[in-house]
Amino acid sequence: MARTATRMVRDWLSGLTYDFLALVDEDLSESVTAQPLGKELSKAQWFLTSDELRKWLQSPKSKLLVAQGNTRPELVRSYLSFAAAFVATSFRQSPQCPTLYYACGFRNEADFDEDASGPMALLNTLNAQLVQWVGEHVEGVDLGFLERKKYGVKARKNLEDAVDLFQTLVELLGESTLFIVIDGCWRMSGPTADGEAVLDAILDVLGSKEIKENVVSKVLLTDLMDLLWLDDAGVKRLEIHVPDDVGTMWGADSMDGSTTRALFRARKKEEELAKSRHEADGDPFVESSTDGEAFV
Repeated sequence: MARTATRMVRDWLSGLTYDFLALVDEDLSESVTAQPLGKELSKAQWFLTSDELRKWLQSPKSKLLVAQGNTRPELVRSYLSFAAAFVATSFRQSPQCPTLYYACGFRNEADFDEDASGPMALLNTLNAQLVQWVGEHVEGVDLGFLERKKYGVKARKNLEDAVDLFQTLVELLGESTLFIVIDGCWRMSGPTADGEAVLDAILDVLGSKEIKENVVSKVLLTDLMDLLWLDDAGVKRLEIHVPDDVGTMWGADSMDGSTTRALFRARKKEEELAKSRHEADGDPFVESSTDGEAFV
């Protein structure tokens, strides 16, 4: 990272009320370490080996995957939170794949204040990860715009400006695949409608023509309050509903087996695609269908 970019990133991050980057690392570590047991582990493995997750991973187009349990998990540390963190961790290991993560339940449990765990906290966390990733991985990037009031002070406090900053940062990714994992959505602090509105705004940005020309977005949302707002907004998505009883199809060590290998192959595929984008002059994909192509 160039010295100027380093300073811009550091200054922008230092203006946040919370160290959201450290909280992401903390939540990911706790989620993956707290591996569920027995039937809960089987449900996590059922999700991680599902056809829906495979389609989401392998599609060359932007895809939204919504994961719900037939019965909502009672605990913050659930099979869904473990599975979501497992997916995010797998892709965060690759410098070719910008991967953003936010755990609504963990943040809500730690601090119920909306500034710490509500819609603004979600956007600040996503933007903090993007600012860091762009500064470290986008060669020759000019982050001078972060010093403007709209993208500095206002974007840390105002939802509309934060969404604008999110779009600007995603545009700077160039041709890439962006992974976003938001876990335990219904546990986001604040009114449910506000949480749904900010999720809808994020999907609107990623589904816009300007973004889709270069960025393939893979968004995983788990444990929404309901799906009606997605229907009302006309949001296309894949859905997976984890049964209450999936049997005991896997052993406790299988997280190091087929599931890990499948995610590793998907990650390697994205790394190869990212490399080819830098080498090729044209677009890496030719879209022949609109089915599932956009979020909206």
